[in-house]
Amino acid sequence: MENTENLFTAPEAELVTENQGYSTPKIFQASGRLGRVRYLAHASISYLVLLPAAGLFAISETLGAIGIAVGYAFMFYITIVAGIKRLHDINRKGWYLLLLFVPLINLILVLILLFKSGDIGENEYGLPAHPNTAKTWILGLVMPLIFIIGILAAIAVPAYNDYLQAAQNAAAS
Repeated sequence: MENTENLFTAPEAELVTENQGYSTPKIFQASGRLGRVRYLAHASISYLVLLPAAGLFAISETLGAIGIAVGYAFMFYITIVAGIKRLHDINRKGWYLLLLFVPLINLILVLILLFKSGDIGENEYGLPAHPNTAKTWILGLVMPLIFIIGILAAIAVPAYNDYLQAAQNAAAS
């Protein structure tokens, strides 16, 4: 039996792959994928909505309470949707987000969502999101730092004022 196949022919596979493309993430839809920085940006957007809602307390306590309830509902929805899309980016089902309600496991899940890189190409949940723009980097990395500094200032300034008052009372007596 003689082999008539020529072993020296060129391969028939394409050597150059075309650009695979990107998906455009939609903030209110749980379908698609979301990278790490964009995940933080979506969380920052939800917090930015909550801040003016909390400011309604200056007008009226009732209006402020309603504003905060609506703001928290919006923030919760955006955070859940972003978490599902972030899980899709690492090729996991969105149902894994329920692990956030399990103590200690939730810390591991948050670390995975924040630090595990997503799949490079297309996966079961679609194409990767567009590359991050400057606006995404600012919302994703700078805004959380501003929130953390603001929270620390809200805690530290009253504590420092109490310390000054106690020191002045001790010096006066």
